Amino acid sequence: MWEPVAQLQARAAELLPALLLARFDGTSPVEYVTADADRAMVRAFADERLAANGSMGSLLDTFVDWQNAFAAR
Repeated sequence: MWEPVAQLQARAAELLPALLLARFDGTSPVEYVTADADRAMVRAFADERLAANGSMGSLLDTFVDWQNAFAAR
C-alpha cells in the first residue's frame, strides 16, 4: 500500500535537516559553499528544525522557511 502524500512529505521534511547537516558537517562535505556565513545559516536552519522534534510540517512549509532564511541572510 502506498503512503499518503502528506505523510510522505512530512517524513521527508523531518529528514531534511539531518541530511543538510550531513552534507555540511559529515565525512564528505559540500565544497561549493565556502562562505562561513552561508554555512552558519544552513547549520542554524537545520538545528532549528531538528530542535522542533518532528513538527516540521510539509515540504512546502520547509521550502518557504528556507526561502525566508535565505532572504534574511
